[in-house]
Amino acid sequence: MNTRDELHFEKIFKTMLKAMRLNKTHPNIPRDKKWFLKFIIMYGTFMLSVSFATYSTFFHDLKDKNFSQACYHGVLIVIFTVVSLYHIVMGWHGFRFQDLINQMKEDYDRAKRFAIEDYNVVLAYAKRGKMIMHIWLALGLSCVTVHQLSAILPMVHNAVMTGKFQCVHLYNITYPGNLEHWKNETSVCLSLFALFTYGYMYAVIMYIAGPALGPILMLHGCGQLELVRRRIANTYSNRNKGFEVQNLKLAAKHLSMTYNFMKKTNESLQMFHEIIFKAVIVILPILFYQLKEGNTNRDMNIEIIGFAFGATLLCGLPCYYGDLLLEKTNDIKMALYSCGWEHHVEREPRTLILLLMIRVDRPVGLSTMFLDICLEQLTDIYRQAYALFNLLIAVLD
Repeated sequence: MNTRDELHFEKIFKTMLKAMRLNKTHPNIPRDKKWFLKFIIMYGTFMLSVSFATYSTFFHDLKDKNFSQACYHGVLIVIFTVVSLYHIVMGWHGFRFQDLINQMKEDYDRAKRFAIEDYNVVLAYAKRGKMIMHIWLALGLSCVTVHQLSAILPMVHNAVMTGKFQCVHLYNITYPGNLEHWKNETSVCLSLFALFTYGYMYAVIMYIAGPALGPILMLHGCGQLELVRRRIANTYSNRNKGFEVQNLKLAAKHLSMTYNFMKKTNESLQMFHEIIFKAVIVILPILFYQLKEGNTNRDMNIEIIGFAFGATLLCGLPCYYGDLLLEKTNDIKMALYSCGWEHHVEREPRTLILLLMIRVDRPVGLSTMFLDICLEQLTDIYRQAYALFNLLIAVLD
């Protein structure tokens, strides 16, 4: 027997909400002095780790024309940019995200009173959102693990073979000032190791809480549109007088709520997607150039593969589910066309169907500043990234 206890927002997205509370971006957290102090300490430490990579990239790697190393360290700068941008978005649009989360909770509570088929639709899309959250978690932890092992295993090997402990750096970075001379001392090396490990974990937590949220909201919108489609398709399935009008009015109300939900989502994430898509166009060629150089020099950094996969997900998931939103809107159009209105002569249901058809003529979806977020835009992103990759090879090789 289905008790319908499975559809619970806090239970399904527990990992994401926990990550939001850990990085202090959850909309419910009061923005007081205590929050500000914790945020400055956490974000400042993360910024310190990235500042070392930035210094090494611009003042040594590029000066020495070590483009492969500059590309590798540049990945950290891009990760920092995404994390910082997410902080800005969550801070600026926190009240909107709170409204969106509350509406999802209300929709889940309402779904528990639906017929079992409609309940399963909402549950299925919630589980798909949960899967996205787990993908980011698995990707982040795997990148951290691989990178940590690349330094830990040589340390263990040296200790076993020579009987002496020798610290191995996570990054081959040129540090500013006297830190460059002290970096091989055990205490300094271990401190830097801990600093970069913290930076990695902080970034993983941010990616679980941030980039996963947009696709989760989009999937919820897809689920609600599917419920509207199912309701419209059953308009003439009941012979009770007045059922058609009541059913279409409920569908119109539900559709309006879904449009408003996705409008808030788009207003909150529009600039985030605009900047992220532009960043991916730049970072993907750099990552693949780094992979090419690593393969040529037989010095492959395996975690770069994870970074490339993550960059692909950053733009791929929003574009895929943005396209799914457009598809669900078209499904509603088809349901309106094929619901059986032509076999009935009542004027009011036909008028409501006409109004709904006018409403869905503007598709539900997300957009950047100039383009709709869909698979067509994803193709354009990859095309530009490939062109830049060829330019990198022509200039640097």
